[in-house]
Amino acid sequence: MRAGFMIMLVVLGLADAAGAAGVTMKMNGDIIIPAGTVHEGLAMTMNGRVQVNGTLRGDAVTMNGDIVVSGTVTGSVRTFNGNVTLHRTARVEGDVAAVNGRVQQEAGAVVRGRIAQGSIFRSEPPQSEQPTPPPQPTWRERWRPWSWDWSWPGPVVRVVAAWATVGFIVLTALIALLVPNQLRRIADGLSAMPGQALLAGLGVWVVLPLLAVTLAVSIVGIPALVLMPLTVGLLAVFGFAASSMLLGNRLGDAMRRQTSPVGDTVIGAVVLGVLALIPGVGWLAIFLAVTWGIGGAVLLLAYRVRRPIQPPPSGS
Repeated sequence: MRAGFMIMLVVLGLADAAGAAGVTMKMNGDIIIPAGTVHEGLAMTMNGRVQVNGTLRGDAVTMNGDIVVSGTVTGSVRTFNGNVTLHRTARVEGDVAAVNGRVQQEAGAVVRGRIAQGSIFRSEPPQSEQPTPPPQPTWRERWRPWSWDWSWPGPVVRVVAAWATVGFIVLTALIALLVPNQLRRIADGLSAMPGQALLAGLGVWVVLPLLAVTLAVSIVGIPALVLMPLTVGLLAVFGFAASSMLLGNRLGDAMRRQTSPVGDTVIGAVVLGVLALIPGVGWLAIFLAVTWGIGGAVLLLAYRVRRPIQPPPSGS
């Protein structure tokens, strides 16, 4: 009970930090923009819906939720594992996308960008009020065994995956709260040496099995072998947090808004968490982000070891 209360406080603090950055974000619940009102910035919710009856000057994004638009959205409308409904008075200046969902567009609704729906690997035309004849299947669709048709797992797995993503975001934000300066140094290293950091991270995954075998054959190394999973887990969390901080910082610069280290980390972690839920390619993006961040931490440690110790200044 006490731990749940602490996690709730952390989530509320993260929402406040994101709000200061011009981003309205909810881990659970709906975001409703009433008619006649104007909302500035991104509107994002997980396990909830976004309803725009007024004007949204930004993007509308949901994960495991629907989006309903009867007003104006100056950005794009995107949902992962949800549906998009555009009423006849809706106006969207950007794109409309429903990954593993459908787009319902009523007559009179205006979309300036592109409309996509269905799985991440195959787009489908949006539904309209006028029935259209079904398209003829192509030879690829007739030969189903050779088609890559990824679909979302069952509802229980989706809920567990969503809560695991929320927990990982909270954990990375706690790291940003506790050691913001160290995390910032790793993120700066990723920005300065992106290629070297990725190679260093890949090198860590190559060296780890060899190190585990070496420790296993040594009696002295057995205690270190027991602690290796915990060490690798901490490295992975720190790497993910550093990559999230750098990604959130770049998004803040693109929106020309001042953000805090915690706000940067939360925004970047949410984006990476959404990518992780995309079937087929999501976990590859998470693996690269973790590997990249681990490589940045390794480069920072190597730089500190090689840097010569400066003698103290002599008194006058």
